[in-house]
Amino acid sequence: MTFRKRPTSSGPGGQNRPALRLTGANAPVLSQAALELLHAVRAGILRGDAIAAKARLEAATPSDVEAPLLLLKAAVALSLGETGPALEMCRALFESLPGDADVEKLAGHIHLARGEMESARRGFEKVLAVRAHDKAAAINAFSPAKSPKPPEEPLPRMVAATSIPPRRHGFHARVLKTWAALGFEIISVNPAAEIEALAPLFPETRFVQASNIYRSETGNPYVRLDALFDVLAGAGAEVCGIVNADVAFGPCPDLPQFLAGRAPDGLVFGSRVDVAESVASHGSFFDIGFDYFFFGQKLLRALPGSDFCMGLPWWDYFTPRFALEQGFPTVHNLSPVAFHVLHPTSWSPKAWHEFGLHFAQNFIGPDGPKASDFALSLPGAGRMHFLLALSHLTREFIFAKSEPLMCPVPYMAGLVSPFSLIDMVRENPSTPVSFNPALDILPATPK
Repeated sequence: MTFRKRPTSSGPGGQNRPALRLTGANAPVLSQAALELLHAVRAGILRGDAIAAKARLEAATPSDVEAPLLLLKAAVALSLGETGPALEMCRALFESLPGDADVEKLAGHIHLARGEMESARRGFEKVLAVRAHDKAAAINAFSPAKSPKPPEEPLPRMVAATSIPPRRHGFHARVLKTWAALGFEIISVNPAAEIEALAPLFPETRFVQASNIYRSETGNPYVRLDALFDVLAGAGAEVCGIVNADVAFGPCPDLPQFLAGRAPDGLVFGSRVDVAESVASHGSFFDIGFDYFFFGQKLLRALPGSDFCMGLPWWDYFTPRFALEQGFPTVHNLSPVAFHVLHPTSWSPKAWHEFGLHFAQNFIGPDGPKASDFALSLPGAGRMHFLLALSHLTREFIFAKSEPLMCPVPYMAGLVSPFSLIDMVRENPSTPVSFNPALDILPATPK
């Protein structure tokens, strides 16, 4: 890696995953006819017309309905409540693709819909044997006996750093209240002008002025990760964290113990669940990115300097990728503990390309600079595909090397990851979750 050395501070300061992937050793390659049929059926499903998709599949000649199409046909049947035919199709697939994770996962959802809970759990456990980071399988196969509560130990000092935006003050106050409820001290790193306006509104937050600001093409300021790392190093806490300021923690009393037992010597990270309202009966994991990171002083001292900025593309891959490459124990928390109420956002293609090339230059190894130079020489579409592939491979590396665990949460008994036909076929699938009863994520607005 070629990241610069980050000075220490003593004071405060995807290539997209293919739809309908079959993962077995004998996973088939689709014929042209089957591929065209797959694209047509997928387009219909994305329009919300499962009945038309079913008719298109039933009208196809048997030779065109190859394994991925039969899997899709079973999924369409499940979405229409036809669990018997769906299960029969899965059994047929098991004969040609024994143990395939995608078939096992769909069969697990079918058993779940039929109320056959033990068969469903066994199926999802088979998925986890192949894809240990599959959140849907982990949630639906969850057994309290296999995820015991962490032992009660005196909690270390825990500090979470963020950068509070200069807007939606009441909302962010509610979010930070969920952090404080778990025992986190909160530090916000902001430009001087923002601190002047924010400090009176967040009296329990310590503000630190950022000295190195990145400005987007719209002129909005973003705080460098280096500034957050420096502030945490100066705080000297045993457990340090970086969390997006619009991500709330659910009522998870065991989370501090979970972090205290793992973060001081390594890294614990995870993804948020996107929800429409603060009282949520359902949501979806943001599977292509990560939103919270907890670690100790050992990793802080080792982290190099970089140009990444909190809240801009690629920043969330930096810390887990570095920790894994350097051999730090790294845990991927699969439990839904962090929540994000959806709101309008502005995505910057320019920043995605700029920081993607920065990532490529530093993480592809000794040929990294050559690789990023090569990417720069490509036309726009070629460069985009290069970075999509890099993003996909980085996620796969992080999942392959980190340890998947589930922090116990009190709402686990009423938690399920339901089947979603649209999520199965979209290019960037997410993991749906539902809560029964509905989960109250944010406390009442402070007075």
